[in-house]
Amino acid sequence: EELTVTFTDPLKADTDEDGLADKLEVTLGTDPNHADSDRDGLSDRQEVEEAGSDPLVVDSDGDGLDDLFEFYLGTNPRSADSDGDGVEDAREVLDERTDPLASDSDGDQLSDADELERGTRPYDADTDQDGLADGAELAHGTNPLVADSDGDGVGDGAEVARGTDPVLCQNSCARQPGPESALADARTRRSWSRRQSRDQGARSSRLVTKL
Repeated sequence: EELTVTFTDPLKADTDEDGLADKLEVTLGTDPNHADSDRDGLSDRQEVEEAGSDPLVVDSDGDGLDDLFEFYLGTNPRSADSDGDGVEDAREVLDERTDPLASDSDGDQLSDADELERGTRPYDADTDQDGLADGAELAHGTNPLVADSDGDGVGDGAEVARGTDPVLCQNSCARQPGPESALADARTRRSWSRRQSRDQGARSSRLVTKL
């Protein structure tokens, strides 16, 4: 039979006074001599009883946000994408300025992931500031990235309010691309940017080789 040596205080049921009995800590695999086994700023008891995180791992869900930060933020330390919108918590908080607890941060009827794909702002309900929310623009067939989709000099929001067609130009107009064209254009820009980065890397490699 194996013997587990813990070096705990035989006169105390909870040697490290973290709120978890030594016997339970041995079962969990946490350190009964240290209140915060993984040194992430949350005591073992907080992780087990309050946060629901792993007391042996600093970032339980591996999303780039440590358990302590998620605990105070209110996100789920066991799920990399707390709101299930397809965008991980760390990206929402650190990069996109979106709400990791709401799948549609700006309430425009488009999910954050959808907006990032389309090129609209997931933290701004009306990306092109034409008075028509991004979700409503898609419903009307207008371009959420262009204030005047049909180029007739009247903004999309104003046309919808008046009852005129925001995608049908009545006079000489500079026709703007529709929402699907805008999405394709956004993808093209991202693809071009990636190619440019690869080309720059290749040129740098050739330069190093010559040197």
